[in-house]
Amino acid sequence: MIKVCIVDDHPIFRKGLIAILNQEERVEVVGECTTASEAIELIRDKSPDMAFIDISLQGMNGIELCKYLHQNYPSLKICIVSMHDESVYADRAIRAGAKGYIMKQEAGKKVRDAIREISQGKYFLNDSLKDRILSLLLHSSDSGESGDSVHSLSDREFEVFRLVGGGMGNTEIGHVLNISTKTIETYKRNIRQKLDLESSSELRQYAVHWLRDNT
Repeated sequence: MIKVCIVDDHPIFRKGLIAILNQEERVEVVGECTTASEAIELIRDKSPDMAFIDISLQGMNGIELCKYLHQNYPSLKICIVSMHDESVYADRAIRAGAKGYIMKQEAGKKVRDAIREISQGKYFLNDSLKDRILSLLLHSSDSGESGDSVHSLSDREFEVFRLVGGGMGNTEIGHVLNISTKTIETYKRNIRQKLDLESSSELRQYAVHWLRDNT
């Protein structure tokens, strides 16, 4: 029996995913929760074999949670299930320790295959991304860095970068990420330094173009 938990703050999606998983004889859903802190407690208490985790969570996001769980529960197999385009986030998820990435609109078709592949120690990614991501990870392992400077950003810096590219101002970003505008400015300053950009307008233009070319 494969014990599974679900971490997602959308109740309708959670219930739908549970309904799909309950149809599988070899799968037992041992818990569901909405935040990273609840997930850590659930995983500590229930010891699931696999976790399906959304990226957009309050507080610690799904990528950060994945990294924490990979470090502290290395036997736990993680699959990210997200509305965010896999071409933007899948490589970060794999770097953080995830074994798979599924777009939410495809979850109904792919969750069973993901369980089968991941439980066998394989990665579950779309074929179009698998070669690119594994090549990127191999390059990063060999050289200590990736060819794309955006990949040098921390997970939270990347969240800010993505939202800037989506046209959001500091107030909107603060609401989405639940952080202060002062903290956002600190992240933006760090991002500009890493990307060698001099101004906020350059950062905004760079982020818009990067998202357009990578989604």
